[in-house]
Amino acid sequence: MKKTVASGTKQKKAAGKIRNRTLGIALFENVVKVVELGFTMEEILLLNRVRGEFSSGMLHRGIVTRAEQLGDYTMDLITRAGIKTSAGYVNIPDQFTVIKEFAIPPELPEIVPDWMNWELSHYLIKPVEQYAVSWFSINDKSIYGAAVPKKIISQRIELLRLAGVSPKGVEPSAIAMHNAFTYFNRKYSKNLLMMVIDEQFTSVSVVIDGRFKYIGHFFIKTTSNNDYLQGFLPVFTVITKSLGFSPTKHKFEGLLVTGKVGATSQFGKLLSAAINIPLVDLSHVAKQVGYEENDIDEWLVPVGLAIEGTV
Repeated sequence: MKKTVASGTKQKKAAGKIRNRTLGIALFENVVKVVELGFTMEEILLLNRVRGEFSSGMLHRGIVTRAEQLGDYTMDLITRAGIKTSAGYVNIPDQFTVIKEFAIPPELPEIVPDWMNWELSHYLIKPVEQYAVSWFSINDKSIYGAAVPKKIISQRIELLRLAGVSPKGVEPSAIAMHNAFTYFNRKYSKNLLMMVIDEQFTSVSVVIDGRFKYIGHFFIKTTSNNDYLQGFLPVFTVITKSLGFSPTKHKFEGLLVTGKVGATSQFGKLLSAAINIPLVDLSHVAKQVGYEENDIDEWLVPVGLAIEGTV
C-alpha cells in the first residue's frame, strides 16, 4: 500500500436539508479518488473527498486485475475518510469506450437498437454482442452512440460492490469531466479541447459550440513532461487535421486537462504553451464546490461522476 491523502470541507447546510448524497469514484493507474457530493435543492455541496495511492498490480492499463484487493483498499479509504454515503458512480477508462455521432435516418425511432448496433459495429474490434450499447439524441438531426465492453463494465460494477458501494452507474472519464465542467459553466459555448492524461493512455475529446464530441485515445507512456510533449505534438496535428480544424476556419479557445498525469503541477501550463491553447479558468467551478483553485483540475472526473446522482 502507498500513502493516502484525505481532505474535505465542512457542510454549509444542516445534514437534514441534503436531499441526495452520491459518491464519485475515479480510478487511474495506481490512484483512486473519491468525492462525496450532496444536493440541497439550491446547490451542490462538497461533503468529503479522499485520494489514495495503491500498490501496482491491482489495476493494469485500466483493467482490474486484483478486484478483491482493490475493493478492500477502496473500502478502507472510504471508511477512514468518514464517508457514510453508500451509493455511487465509477469511471470507465476512455481507451475502452467508443463514442460516435451519427445523422438520424428517416426511419428512426422504430429501428434504433438494430441501426445503432450496425453503425457502431464498424468501429469495434470485437463482435457488437460483447459490448453494452447506449445512445441519446442531440437534436432532430443527430444522435450519439456509445459502446463499452461488457467485461469492463462488469469489472467496475463488481469493484464498487467489493468496496461496499451500491453501484448507480458508470461513465467514461471524458464524459464525467465534461459533466463537471458544463454543470457549472452552462453558458460556455466556446470550442474546448479536453484531455484525460494517465501514465500510459491519453484520451482527447472536444466541445464544439457547446456540443461534446469524443475523438479517441492514444498511447504515450509518460516518463517526463518533455517526453510526453514531444510525443503528443505530432498526434495533435493529426487529430486537428482529421477534424477539419485549421487556424483560419476553427480555433480551440480553451484547454481542459485532468487525469493522474494531466493534473500534476505545471503540466497543464506546459501543454498549453506547447499547443498554443489557453487553459480554461476553473476558479468558478472550484468556488461552487469548495475546492482550492489550484487543485480542482485533479478532481473533475470524480466530481462529474458524483453529479450524476445528485441532480
